[in-house]
Amino acid sequence: MIPKKVQELRQDHRQNKVSKYYFGKVHFILNLIFGAVVSYYCFSRVSKFGLPEVCIVFATIILGSLVVYIAHRTILHNTYWFSKFAYKEHTLSHHFYFTDEAIELEVDKDYHRVLFSPIAVIFFLGCIGLPISFLIGRFLGQNLGYISFAMATLYYVAYEVVHTICHLNDAHWVFKLPFTKFLKHHHLLHHNLEYMRKVNFNVVLPIFDIVFGTFYRKLPEDAYSSKQS
Repeated sequence: MIPKKVQELRQDHRQNKVSKYYFGKVHFILNLIFGAVVSYYCFSRVSKFGLPEVCIVFATIILGSLVVYIAHRTILHNTYWFSKFAYKEHTLSHHFYFTDEAIELEVDKDYHRVLFSPIAVIFFLGCIGLPISFLIGRFLGQNLGYISFAMATLYYVAYEVVHTICHLNDAHWVFKLPFTKFLKHHHLLHHNLEYMRKVNFNVVLPIFDIVFGTFYRKLPEDAYSSKQS
């Protein structure tokens, strides 16, 4: 059962902060199309694919996981002067809209609180991914630069897909696929309001949750003490 405060927040957001012309599934599909077009263009510019190119593929996946981990653990969950908007949008909005007691999408407009806005896409790809890929292309070769940005874009798409899956109902057909239940449970624990600043910051691959000791499959008992008291 969805807590009353969460339900009230959702109703207010749907009525007052989401345009009547917003369609969540269309937003999701457009994000996928954007990622497919950009990555296809970048890969089409690659003239060969050898060991260095394979290495840059894996390096980009690892770097993407690290960027998400750092940004999620710091900028999105702390009130730094330069990231108050991001904190408000993520911690105060997304995490109170979807708690561990009510993590699932109810209606189409709820996608508005799950998917990246164009501003976020511009920031992560334009301000982080593109400069890094440009430097790689400048010093290590054009092939590697294009592959780096293609993989950064695909990582963004993977994040959108996995994050959306984590907010779907357990009865959805997607949970018949391998690892989907694991990923949802991993993200569900992060949505505990008491522990959201402490555990499970990766979404696609929990690489750096493991590295930095924030990987949890079960929260300590005191995480639920406030619910039981």
